[in-house]
Amino acid sequence: MNENLVTDAKFAFVIAEGKPPLVPDRTDRAPTQWQFFVGKVRELESLTEGMQKIHENVWLIPLATGLPFLTKLIEWAGSFGVSIRILFLAEAPIWIKYPPDTKSTAEA
Repeated sequence: MNENLVTDAKFAFVIAEGKPPLVPDRTDRAPTQWQFFVGKVRELESLTEGMQKIHENVWLIPLATGLPFLTKLIEWAGSFGVSIRILFLAEAPIWIKYPPDTKSTAEA
């Protein structure tokens, strides 16, 4: 492990792993633990400045403003039995979009 992780990390790339919203063989249609987790997280997402929600279970969180969100995310994951994977990054990633936009720069 990088011993400078604590001082170098500026972002946390977080993936929550859970089951699909409804298990196919369920007949009662009751919410799953995953749905409860996702619902709780939605309540807090809009309050975190600079955070990027990539999917319902993937976030890029700036540690300067997003530590409270990250802490709650980890707490709720434990409460609802959801696994969390965290990759700490020293810089924001440069995203590559594929397929790229087909609009040429001359038209813009």
